[in-house]
Amino acid sequence: MVGKKRDKKERDRVRSEYHTRIPRMVFNAIIAFFVLLLSSTIPPMLEGVEIPGIQVEPFNKADWLMWVSLMLIALIFAVRLLYDLMSLMNVTVDLFFRRGEVKPARRIVSDITYILLTIVVAAAVAPLLGSIKTIGTTLQVGVSLLALGLIAFYVYDIGRTIYEVVESKADWVADWLAAIAENLRRKEEKGGSKRAPKKEKKRT
Repeated sequence: MVGKKRDKKERDRVRSEYHTRIPRMVFNAIIAFFVLLLSSTIPPMLEGVEIPGIQVEPFNKADWLMWVSLMLIALIFAVRLLYDLMSLMNVTVDLFFRRGEVKPARRIVSDITYILLTIVVAAAVAPLLGSIKTIGTTLQVGVSLLALGLIAFYVYDIGRTIYEVVESKADWVADWLAAIAENLRRKEEKGGSKRAPKKEKKRT
């Protein structure tokens, strides 16, 4: 009875999370897409306009600053979208997996989400850095290498988590088979002792 109540509370919590986060995810996705559209239409209107007092390119160009600002705004909404997605995946994992399996499953889901987040951030930041003269290409290469390193780390963590789960399951199966074999051996020993002929009493 207590277990059923707990399951009902868990389902209600998951339902509440879905009702709260899905509309917010849709809103963030729409805003991010809209801002991306603005980043391709507004900056060209400011082409050639320079900001007085700033002599460092491209920071003195109004179109570049507008483009960077819009891209950062879109990135913020994209990160919020991924955060809500990760939260939904976590509560879904809690619902469909047993307690002992929640932690590794959630860890794998989190790693996958972090991989997606790394890709999104790298894809958004690389063009911004590439537009900087002199060191832009170097910064792009640095961001790409950093992103690859993070992705490799998360992939390794996923593999290690899966290996640990499989190893623990294999140990459990081995112990289970050993217990079955031990029970069969004991039954055979008991059966053999029952079938053993009784010794005849010596006649006096």
